[in-house]
Amino acid sequence: MKTIQVLLPVNNLNIVTMFDLVPFQTSDYCFKLSYADTLLKELVTEADVTAVIPAVVAIINQAKQNGVAAIIHYAFGDIGFSKKNEMDLIPIISLGRLSIRLACKISKTFFTVIPIQMEHQPFIQNLIAEENLTNQYRATTNSIKMTPDDIRKSPDETLNCLLNIANIEIKENNIDTFSFGCGSFIGFEKPLQTKLRGLHGEQINVVGIFDGVSQFAKMLLKDLLNVGV
Repeated sequence: MKTIQVLLPVNNLNIVTMFDLVPFQTSDYCFKLSYADTLLKELVTEADVTAVIPAVVAIINQAKQNGVAAIIHYAFGDIGFSKKNEMDLIPIISLGRLSIRLACKISKTFFTVIPIQMEHQPFIQNLIAEENLTNQYRATTNSIKMTPDDIRKSPDETLNCLLNIANIEIKENNIDTFSFGCGSFIGFEKPLQTKLRGLHGEQINVVGIFDGVSQFAKMLLKDLLNVGV
């Protein structure tokens, strides 16, 4: 069995725990979750991102020494590494890249990413552009306006907010596939998809923040087997 390191760039158990990741494990790979050694509970400013880079890099280096199969950055974007690191001997990639690739792949009209704050839109759009997915992406006109902690503390309120935003995007922007701009949304994909399909039909899809990891792991393991690892 191969180990995939999951790296959260802040120290906040309200965002994700191993309990959340266990359902995604298989007989071929398991996850090891690490939190950055920081007092920060969320990343809001560029200064916050800069502050956690040393702690993130430390976890990456330790994971490489431990011989993990890959490193998944539990954040929408890259912190302390770049897109080119996906091609390293031990690949490093963010959840955001994996989720938007999957959302674009299954979308028949347009896909979008629901952010927690509208201030995150430029960052999301930069990642979309880097992945060359602009033609099939449309930015949302609303955000959930919560902190990462609030998202999971009030699940009913969160789900209602997501539903309201998604309903608007389906009607006004012809969106058929949704993804999320924060790792705190893990677990909301199925309830939201069920409600949206009940209102708009089976063509509506919701890609969970961790859904793209499964496909990535399968491709990774296939490559490892091909080189005899």
